Amino acid sequence: MKALELVFIPTPGRGHQVSMVKFSKLLVTRDDRFLITVLITRFPFDNKLDAYTDSLAASTASDRIKFVDLSKDDIGIYETNPLIFMDLFSEYYKSHFKKIAIDLAHKSSTLSPDSPRLAGFVVDMLMTTMIDVANELKVSLGNRRFLRLDRLRKKLERILVKEKNLYYHLNYFSFA
Repeated sequence: MKALELVFIPTPGRGHQVSMVKFSKLLVTRDDRFLITVLITRFPFDNKLDAYTDSLAASTASDRIKFVDLSKDDIGIYETNPLIFMDLFSEYYKSHFKKIAIDLAHKSSTLSPDSPRLAGFVVDMLMTTMIDVANELKVSLGNRRFLRLDRLRKKLERILVKEKNLYYHLNYFSFA
């Protein structure tokens, strides 16, 4: 069966990178078809996080999970407002991400029939500018489907409560 490649794009930060890496580990252990590329970006002002990211990548090294470091020494963003900084930060990396995504899409379409197919992107909530690239390449976003599923679950719960005047709890799978 043909392998499926997923690209994970976490925001720099322990909470974001660790959870995405753990999720990727879980995914590849549960299903042999998945190959995962984790794109690593780094904040220009946090050296402790850099060391942690390096150790995380080294400890997770696997033939089915690879890390691509997109970081540069100085990205030239000196905004102090965190919301504006994150927008500028993710916008800066957008061109790097696009180049890698195009390369992965090209490899999956032109190489041997056994080469992995680019199946989708998993984008961190603070890196949403990368969604434009996914839409441009017509590649699925895992987050979008999860949000649709969650919205459907909430709608079904409201219907059940309204109809039966009882509270039903609907379970659905989650890897988190």
